[in-house]
Amino acid sequence: AQILLRSDDNRLERDLWSIGAELNWDFGFATFTLIPSYRHMKLDSVSYDGGLRLQYEETSKQTSIEARIAHDGPTLKWLVGAFYFDNDRDVYNFIDSNPISQRSLQVFPNIGSESYAIFADGTYSL
Repeated sequence: AQILLRSDDNRLERDLWSIGAELNWDFGFATFTLIPSYRHMKLDSVSYDGGLRLQYEETSKQTSIEARIAHDGPTLKWLVGAFYFDNDRDVYNFIDSNPISQRSLQVFPNIGSESYAIFADGTYSL
């Protein structure tokens, strides 16, 4: 039996950052609000725990934006808006379950989701 030790065992790298904002414009009769955001994530991991090789890589990009216009009067309050969300993920998994027989499991999913919403609310006080 031969045991190989590598200097980069259990390597773990992360690249995470996000940006977001809230912008408001007052038009007198109503206020317009815009909330954009973006999140970036990149993961890279290698592990040799228990003699099994596990390599995992993931890249994820999330984008969302909300836009709404609202009025907050003494008797009438209303709000109308829309929301958008997009998530794209690329995942790579490699598991070498038995290095001697060279059996392995490889998974390469590309996962994405997209959502839209429209919303409204109103209140009239007597």
